[in-house]
Amino acid sequence: MDVKELRIGNLIIDSINNRTGSVMRLNCGIDYPITYNYNKAFECTPKNGEGIDGIAINEKILIDAGFNYDDDEHEFMSLEIYAGLKIHSDISDQFSICTLVLNRKMTIGIKYVHHLQNIWRDLKGEELKIKQK
Repeated sequence: MDVKELRIGNLIIDSINNRTGSVMRLNCGIDYPITYNYNKAFECTPKNGEGIDGIAINEKILIDAGFNYDDDEHEFMSLEIYAGLKIHSDISDQFSICTLVLNRKMTIGIKYVHHLQNIWRDLKGEELKIKQK
C-alpha cells in the first residue's frame, strides 16, 4: 500500500503485528512515514511503512458506518450526505461509489476503508464514524 494515500484518522491494518489502528501522525521522511495508534494508548511507527495495509471494505463495515442495504438494488445507501450517494456491491464483493455529478452518473471503485473515509471527508467535511468493538 502506498502510505501517501493516508491521512490522519484513516484506519489501517498492521499485518506484521496483526492489529488494526488509526493513523495519528504523518511523519517527515521515508524511514518512518506514519505513526498509528492501537488499543487506545499505544503507538507504533513501522519502519518504511512495512506491513501497513488498507482494511478491505465489506458489508459489516458499511453497516457499522451507518449505510443501509437495499436488497432490490444491491446497494448500500447513506442518506446523511445527500440522496445521490450510493455504494454498489456486485456479486464478487467488489465495491464502488455511485453518485450523480452534474446530472451524470459517476462511478469510482473503492477497495479499502481509507478510500471511503477520504471520499466521505471530501464530500461531508467531517470524519466517517464507524462503530468499532
